[in-house]
Amino acid sequence: MWENILFLFDIDGTIIKINYAGKKALSYSFNETFQKNNLLKNIDIAGKTDLSTFKKVIQKNNLQLKNDFETYWHKFKTIFAKKLIDLVSDYEWKLITDVDEVLRRIKNNKAKTGLITGNMKEGARIKLEMVSMKKYFPVGAYGDEHISRNNLATTALNRAESYYGQNFSRVIVIGDTPLDIISGKSINASTVAITGGSYTFKKLQKFKPDILVNSYKELLNSKFWAAI
Repeated sequence: MWENILFLFDIDGTIIKINYAGKKALSYSFNETFQKNNLLKNIDIAGKTDLSTFKKVIQKNNLQLKNDFETYWHKFKTIFAKKLIDLVSDYEWKLITDVDEVLRRIKNNKAKTGLITGNMKEGARIKLEMVSMKKYFPVGAYGDEHISRNNLATTALNRAESYYGQNFSRVIVIGDTPLDIISGKSINASTVAITGGSYTFKKLQKFKPDILVNSYKELLNSKFWAAI
């Protein structure tokens, strides 16, 4: 049994296949918040926190804020959540193949689960509920809390320890971007990288995860999984 093991998952490209509903909602929300178009153009959001992206958009587009930052940030989050809900019926919401089997095995072995996601908390909730995966993730850290994903990882670990009432002998971070790997290493976690999102096997390999796989089936059949 794995009672003292914590698995921390990313969402987009790790649990859910990327369908760009989130990116479309982000783009719309920026346009509505600042009354300008194409503010998200040429900005890389893969693995970034939504707070980081928000600040990057302001900086790159030289936006002059007439009110305080928090006023714009609150407006943006409110618009985003509503727009994402409006878009859910326009997109397919599919799990990454076999992630549900991975989560079932984790649960059956009494390990604990949580989130490290660049999504805002409300966005994460909406997405996970669309694929009936919210039940697996009672705790986590979210992209409206920190700019740095490393800080998210620390917050996620601390919250999980508090929520589950225990310290963990091992933490395993699972994600699909270099920032997932880097953030996992920042909390001394084992890192699992999967090529489900924006990065190729070769690009992810450069960041030296503990294991790099093309699918969850490959992970389940690996020596890494057998040795947990």
